[in-house]
Amino acid sequence: LTLRIKEGEDRLSDEYKRLGLAHEEKVLDKVRAIGLRVHQIDLSETYKSKSQQTAEALMNHDIDIILGANIDEETETALKPFLNDLHHFDSDRVSRPDLLVRIGANPHPMWAPVDVKSHSASIENKTHTLERTDLNLTPAEEPLIVGRFKKEDALQLAHYAIHLQNIGLAYSDSRAGIIGKDGEPLG
Repeated sequence: LTLRIKEGEDRLSDEYKRLGLAHEEKVLDKVRAIGLRVHQIDLSETYKSKSQQTAEALMNHDIDIILGANIDEETETALKPFLNDLHHFDSDRVSRPDLLVRIGANPHPMWAPVDVKSHSASIENKTHTLERTDLNLTPAEEPLIVGRFKKEDALQLAHYAIHLQNIGLAYSDSRAGIIGKDGEPLG
């Protein structure tokens, strides 16, 4: 059996990917400009270096938002001296959320994952509500909207949130969010 890509199909998926990355970069530029203390992981570095940078940023109380975090076994190993018995390391899980937003401290910083999507952040649903906040965690003008996350988005955010909880860097009632095509964060 030979699978063939239809003429133009590969170019179409490449264009969707390019548009998605352009949207993500536009949103991240806005994040960098809002006046919060943003730390960008150097994505040009080695995988090990990105993990080490992520571990250092996760323990830094002077950072409000981390862009490009890489949370893996290497990161968890670097965090062990800081987290003592507060963690359950999850070496099989790798998380790369677009943003991590600091939501408090206990006594080390606690984080919430946020992903940038090039589609709407929510879909219609009459029985669920989503909270809308700014990235500095102040309620938006219209703080609640009726809707829910798409299933794939919710599963991805749950993966990140559970990972952060397991290693002791998120509250048990942790939050997560999406910045959709309109640029509005929902969590």
